[in-house]
Amino acid sequence: LKQTLTAATVEQRPALPVPVKNVSLSVAASRQSGGLIQLTEALLESPDTRTRLSMKGTVDLSEERRQLAVRGRLEQDLAALRLPELFEGKGEVELAFRASSPDLEVFRTRSKLRLKDVHLKLPDSELQVEGLDGEVAINESVELGDEGLKLTREIDTNPYSMLRYADQHPLLSQNSFITAKRITTELGDITGLAGNLAIEQNVVSLSQLELGIRGGRVTGQCTLDLQGRASTLEAHVRATGVQSSRGEPFDGNAAVVISARDRSIDGRAEVLRIGNQHLRDLLDVQDPHHVDPSLNRVRYGLTLGYPEHLRLVFDHGFASMRISFGGAARLLKVDDVRGIPVGPLVSRALASVSLPE
Repeated sequence: LKQTLTAATVEQRPALPVPVKNVSLSVAASRQSGGLIQLTEALLESPDTRTRLSMKGTVDLSEERRQLAVRGRLEQDLAALRLPELFEGKGEVELAFRASSPDLEVFRTRSKLRLKDVHLKLPDSELQVEGLDGEVAINESVELGDEGLKLTREIDTNPYSMLRYADQHPLLSQNSFITAKRITTELGDITGLAGNLAIEQNVVSLSQLELGIRGGRVTGQCTLDLQGRASTLEAHVRATGVQSSRGEPFDGNAAVVISARDRSIDGRAEVLRIGNQHLRDLLDVQDPHHVDPSLNRVRYGLTLGYPEHLRLVFDHGFASMRISFGGAARLLKVDDVRGIPVGPLVSRALASVSLPE
């Protein structure tokens, strides 16, 4: 079989976001008497959008075996995707993939997403990315059943060690990294982002993370286990010299696990340096009406001195806080604050996130 197909225009209802014109598809394949089909060439091109998809592989449909092995490459120039109101970008994106199946029921894919000098702007969400480069490993396995394709559960979460990107990258055995010059969001700007990003089934891991934010640095790792409303986030981070909105410096570290299903946080956090007003703002998040006697005693201590050390422990949906003061407030006895519910805080943070069932 050798076939070439061209289309001047491709339309769909509802309409495609990008006009598709002058599309060409070339296919070359052969079939043996035993049922082995060899795809020697499959090329789909769209010059207007600068999209190119190429594939080759084999399919065994014999009585003894039903197997599939395909490899291919998808290339896209982002500057050719013209969506003024939804998307603006430039740079090159390439996805190299391999797909295999031993029985045409379970399909495994191993992919590498390469980003080269990518610039993105999403006007609706006020998100802007400048100078994004990297290679992202994406490994997925799906199973074909009565309800269609769905992800299989065959891995365990195993985060990388928490070390800086600059220390770890030269020793890595494979390339899986991202770097960005600047990321602009509604919450603030991130500068000098670097880390290792990998996607394995429903687990997204970002390790050896290092980024600049509000004049300081944040390092660490995080792992997001996407399971709909039962998703969990595990994070180990350190912050040094991060300034608040009033310019007060912040130093601290945290190791926490956040559960969307239980609306809970487990773990601990230590604050080594924080400004008085910054701490007052954090207290107002939990107790905006100043009705908690324990937190009001902490507020009174801030009028006499400054916080020297703050330790938070999260356990089964509640938090406890131990604080030590410097200055004249050192003479003030402040008991540990216990039984702080964290469920409302997690629910408030998840209110803007849409999680599937």
